[in-house]
Order: sequence, then C-alpha cells, then structure tokens
Amino acid sequence: MAHVLGITAVDPVERGLYFERFLNAKRNQLPDIDLDVATGRRDELIDWVFTRFGEERVAMVSAHQTFRRRGTLREGLKAVGMRSGDVARFCQRMPPDELEGEPLAPLPLHILSDRYRAAVPLIERLIGRFQHLSVHAGAVVIAEPRLDCHVPLERAPKGVRVTQFDKSALAHIGLVKFDLLGNRALNAIAEARADVGTLLVMSDGDRATLETLRAAHTVGCFQIETPALRATLCRLPVSGIRDLTAALAIVRPGPASGQAKAAYLRRANGTEAPEPPHLRLAPILSETHGMMLYAEDLIASIAAMTGGSLEDADEMRAPIGRADDVALLNAFKRDFVTASVRNAVAAREALPVWRVLARFAAYSFNKAHAASYAELAWQTAYLKTHHPVAFAAAVLNSYGGHYPLRTVAAEFARGGVRLLAPHVNSSETACTVEAGAVRVGLAAVKRLTAKNRKRLLDQRPFNDMSDLLARVVMSHRELEALILCGACDGLTRLAEECYPLAHRDLLERLERERPADALAGFVPRQAPRKRAHAYRSLEKIKNELKFLEMHLTDHPMHVLRDEATRVGCIPTSELAGLRGELVRIAGVVAAARRLVTRGGRIMQFVTLEDEYGLIETILFPDVYASLQDPVTNPGPFLVSGRVEEGNGDGQLRVSEVMPFYLRPQP
Repeated sequence: MAHVLGITAVDPVERGLYFERFLNAKRNQLPDIDLDVATGRRDELIDWVFTRFGEERVAMVSAHQTFRRRGTLREGLKAVGMRSGDVARFCQRMPPDELEGEPLAPLPLHILSDRYRAAVPLIERLIGRFQHLSVHAGAVVIAEPRLDCHVPLERAPKGVRVTQFDKSALAHIGLVKFDLLGNRALNAIAEARADVGTLLVMSDGDRATLETLRAAHTVGCFQIETPALRATLCRLPVSGIRDLTAALAIVRPGPASGQAKAAYLRRANGTEAPEPPHLRLAPILSETHGMMLYAEDLIASIAAMTGGSLEDADEMRAPIGRADDVALLNAFKRDFVTASVRNAVAAREALPVWRVLARFAAYSFNKAHAASYAELAWQTAYLKTHHPVAFAAAVLNSYGGHYPLRTVAAEFARGGVRLLAPHVNSSETACTVEAGAVRVGLAAVKRLTAKNRKRLLDQRPFNDMSDLLARVVMSHRELEALILCGACDGLTRLAEECYPLAHRDLLERLERERPADALAGFVPRQAPRKRAHAYRSLEKIKNELKFLEMHLTDHPMHVLRDEATRVGCIPTSELAGLRGELVRIAGVVAAARRLVTRGGRIMQFVTLEDEYGLIETILFPDVYASLQDPVTNPGPFLVSGRVEEGNGDGQLRVSEVMPFYLRPQP
C-alpha cells in the first residue's frame, strides 16, 4: 500500500518482500508502525495528528530514563557530600562512555577517600533504576473514546500531552504506538532536488554513481559513510540498489562479527561457489549467493523445507532469534526437523539447514527496511555525484551522520565544492547555493540568537561596521562569534587580510566602549609578516571550528603539511601500495570508538583525516594499554604504524601516538 500510494519507491513484489513479515493473521503481537518523514516537517505532522484525531484521543509517548553508571556515581557522590569539583575530576577518570557498564572496565576508586569509596556499592544500587521521564522523539498513541480512559497522562514542559506509561507498558495494555520519526536524509534530498530545479530521475545503475560507490567516496551519504560500509563498498561489486541493500545487511553486528560477511564478499566476487545449505533453497537464495541474509530469506527457507505457509514460517522464525534457552531452542529444532521430514526432507539434510537458520535468526535484517534505506542511500550518492554543490548545501543544513560536521565539510571541499564563509550581507538563514559555491548560512553561527539573526536579515545591507552596530544591537558574545568566524569580513575596517589582529582589537574596544567611540579612530593592525600565512590560517581555522563547527578557509593539515613532512609524515594519499611498510602520518580525529575484547582488554578504532582523505587506524590492546588511552581529543596527532590491507581498504596498525604539538621542534 505504501508503494501504491507513492510513499516509497520500493516495489515489494519486484523486490521479493513478503507481506507475512508484517501482516500475519497468526501474529499475536501488536504491529510496530514506523514512518520516516523529513526532519523539518515532523513537528508539523505530529500537530496534524493531534488536530485530526482530537487532543483528547492523542498523546506523545514517554521514555523512562534510567540511571547509567556515570550518572549514578556523579549524582550519588554529590548526595553523600562530595564537592562538585571533586566529582567532576573523578568522572573524568572514569572509563569512556562506550565502555560504561562493562564489568571489565574498572572504576578509578583509588582516587576516592575511604569515606566515599565505602559509599560506592550503595550508590551503584541505583544503576538501572528510574531517573526521570522524557518525551519520545516522535512516538504517538491514539485511543478511543478518550486516551485518559486507558492511561495516565501529564503535560510536558513544552505543553504537549505525554503518557506516563512508556512504550512497553502501552503495548502490555494493548495500545498501538506510531513512530513518526524525523529523517535528516529526506530533508537533504528534498532540499537538493529543489535547488537543482529540474525533474531528477536517479536511475538505478547510473555509471557515475556506481564509480562513487565503488571508490567509497560516500562521506555525507545516508547510511553508507561509516568505515565498515565504506570498506565493504570497496570490496563488493556494486551494480545498483540491490547490492546496496545487501551491503547494509552484511555490516550489521551479527554477520560482520562472524564469517558471514567475509563469505558473502567472496561469493559476490566469484572466488567462492554460492552453495545454499540445501538444494531446495537454491532458487530462494540466488540473489544472496546462497546465503541467508534477510529475515525474508529465513521465512522463505523455513516454508520451503517444511512445506508450510509463509505465515507459519514467520511464526516459527520470530521466536528462534529471541530464544536464549537451550531447551527451548532444542524444541524449535525438533519441530523444524519433524516438519521437514513430513515434507520429504531427510533429517540429516534438515539439521545443517537448522544450524544456519538458528545462527542467522538472531541478527537477520528486515529486507524491507534495508531496501528502503538503500533507496535513500542511492539517492544521496547520486546527488553527491551529479549535483555536489546543491547536495553539499542541503547536507550542511541537516547533517546528523557518523562524522563531525567539519569532516563532512572537508569531504565536500576535497570533491571540489567551494565553501564560502557566512557573511552578514550575503548569507541567508540556511546554507544556500551562490555562484556555483555553498554560502554558509547565519544559522550556522554559534551564539547568534534567532532574534538577532532575523534582525540582520531584515536590516541589511550594511555599509560598514558602524552601520551594522547602529542598527542591530547584539551582546558581546554574539559580536565575538560573528566577527571571528569571518561574517563581517569585507565591511569597512575589517579587511580579510587584517585577520585576526584587527578583529580582536575591535572586539576589545567594543567591550570597553560604546560602538561609536570604539570605531572612532580605529586603525586595523596587520598580521606579522613572518610566517603570517600559517598564523592567520590557523587562527581562522580555530575560530571557524569554535563558532561554525567546520573549517571553511583551509584544512588544518594542509596548513601544517610542511611541518608534518619535516617530522617524516606522508599524506594519506600515498598509503596505497605501502602494505607492510612502517609509516608515520599526521591527522585530526574524524571518529573514534573503544571496545572491550573477549579477554577483557580495551582496544580502539580511530578514523584519522588529513587534507587528502580518511584512514582507519587500530590501537590493539597492548598498544592501547602502553600508550594509556592516547586519543581523547580531536588532535591533531602524529601516528606511526604498519599499513595493513584491513577489510578491503588500507588501515594502519598503530604502534605510536603523539600529539602534534609535541613533535620535535626545528
């Protein structure tokens, strides 16, 4: 129905999606209804639901926030009398957030006094307990004749009605939750389409888009920008949206952590025969090279082996993945083998199929979900390839992906998109396309209030700084952000070549004097000649990062390249072909995550970025422990290590990490 109504481009019949996965007469669970809408219009849709069905029948769904370990200790230590500064210092020494709750990531209890150390076991009893009520991002519930006949309600601070029950409790009493979720990719696609201004047919199999995908130039693209996805795209022979659908499924934790991902890639590349677990399953699994990749594959395989209906197969599939009781799994196995034998399949043939089913059922991906996300991923890759400027403007207006905004902006710049700093006389509220470039909008300027942003737009153009300050009264914090990010460059007395000394001088005068007095007799200072370019560039980058969260004028590693070369660093563009070599690189951190190994030790994955691109690096437990958690800020860092092939793409096995500022001085 969603396809027929034009809500989604995914044709369920053409893509082999089973209605039984969602519409099953034997299903005794309530449906899970999710609808992704453009983030900018989600609130409009929620308001429409309240108006259409009546406020007495509708409410937002609450989320019950519970204490996690860091929050528990922070609040608990305060409650037993520890000073706030001491609590903050203790929390800084705690294991990273991603390791919170791991029994093998011990607390730094040795820095606590005996009194507070003795209180920790009592405080930790709060972990997992209810902390406070919040509002779910987009979940609503509707009931007749009035919702308060079924569930207690309250008003959230912003005025909306909220259920006191959370989603699990609502399901327990029989109420259906609708998730109206904001999707930033839909925002970006719609905005880019509007900027292009012509009817776009983003055809499946477009050659230029395939080149973008195969080269993994997908930073900024929906769902396919993470290191795991980019490495997979480098190895997977992508020919269209179907292959993107498979890529989204095989990087999920289950397949990626075992041999399934590697086996799928070998089969897709023709280096391993696509053998299904049983001959009957060959036609069903032909698209996935003989492997069970999606929940729909499991349903079809169970039906083919047992001779039952797809509804029966889905009823058998669903509990297999959730069962963690050996006796229960054995009961499911007996039912499967018995039904297969009745369908003329020998028990010795059914057992290997069962083992595959049981392994994949725990993490099989919904194909309908993967297909719809792959459709959006393809569209974003197409727009990045064919309309990079419009796409860049749209993404910068609504980005919410894997990397910080500075990394995404740098990716667009590497792709040839010119990024223009915000300007009081040129910028709109949002980022816009201007003369074949992207003009960053005033909404990107931190500290600038919406009220004064509107005043700037209404009052402009401004002849000079005196004119601006006379017509728009701003706080010193707002002026600092506006001036230091470059939004006033070009106005009289603030020439770009005077950055940053003139800008700082003016701010100091404005802090002490009235605008008219501060500007009277103001003579801009020039930057010093010695190393002036590097000094001015790094100051501009620092302030752009502070007030815009992205660097527009240059990449910091480009400015520092001569220094990096002097201490033996090579750019990421030269790593290809150096497999097995020991190298040193310099870069800033684009992404990082830590995890605990099965042996209880910590390792870290870090994506480093220079002006040429990204490189994945790994700090294995021995190195991580010896270097004592060296990567805790964006850097830049000097990193030494050996180049390895990794998952189809180059990666660095790290042996040494040093902050860039500690490099040997000339």
